Amino acid sequence: MKSLHFCTPWKLDFIKMLPDNGLFHTIRTGWIPCLYQGDIIQINERIIKGHDIPICKAKITHVEPCMYKDLWSQFPDEKEEMEEEIRRYGRKFHKNHYFFRIILRKIVSVSDIS
Repeated sequence: MKSLHFCTPWKLDFIKMLPDNGLFHTIRTGWIPCLYQGDIIQINERIIKGHDIPICKAKITHVEPCMYKDLWSQFPDEKEEMEEEIRRYGRKFHKNHYFFRIILRKIVSVSDIS
C-alpha cells in the first residue's frame, strides 16, 4: 500500500483528532510515489527516519501542482501551514521548484484497522 508520513507535530495531532471522512491536506515536493486521485493510502507518523507508525488510512481527493513562487498566492488561507511543512525540508527552494498540494479524506482510524 502507498503511504505518506508526517512529522509536523500539530499536523499529526490534527489528523489523529480528525473524524472519519474529515479532510486534510499537505504540501509535498521531490519524489511522490505515484499518488493519484482516488488512491487509498496509509498515513504514518515518522518517529525516526526509516521507522513509521500507522495513524490512519485516507483517500486522495486531489493532487495539484504549484510552483514555489505561486504557493502563497494560490493558497493564501494555508500560508502558515505550508510554511511549517516547507521549513521541515530544511533547505531553500528555487522559485520555479514544483510542490504538490495533496488533499486527503480520512477514511479509517488506526484503531479501526484490523
